[in-house]
Amino acid sequence: MPFHFSLQPVLRLQQSLEERERLRLALIIAALNKLNQHRQRLDQQKAELANGLAERLKAGMAAVEIHFERARLVAIEQQKNNLLQQKDKLEQQRAAQEQAFREAQRKRKTLESLRDGKLEQYRRIQRRREQERVDDLFGLRHAVQH
Repeated sequence: MPFHFSLQPVLRLQQSLEERERLRLALIIAALNKLNQHRQRLDQQKAELANGLAERLKAGMAAVEIHFERARLVAIEQQKNNLLQQKDKLEQQRAAQEQAFREAQRKRKTLESLRDGKLEQYRRIQRRREQERVDDLFGLRHAVQH
């Protein structure tokens, strides 16, 4: 009789739930990475704009151009502030999702541990039965020979 774990469907469900939580976590981390890349591009744009503005100021600029360039700098800062707010929200989601993933992982490991215990118990019983069969065969051969 082959080994049968009665909670195998529950274990498979728990494995799929854990995988779902892992994928959700991966999506949040990917969004955070994308957001950080965007923030770095904004920092780079701001630095390039500031350097260009400094060079152009040395050469002389009209007041209108100065105001326009400053407005561009302010717009970049606003975008960065929006990204920081989004990052804070994503960090909170990441922390919550990590917790959900760890909980799903814990439940799966508990079921796997239970299954492993049942499998070891099954194997012990099988070994004992096999030994009893060998003993019975030995007993029969010994009785037939005498």
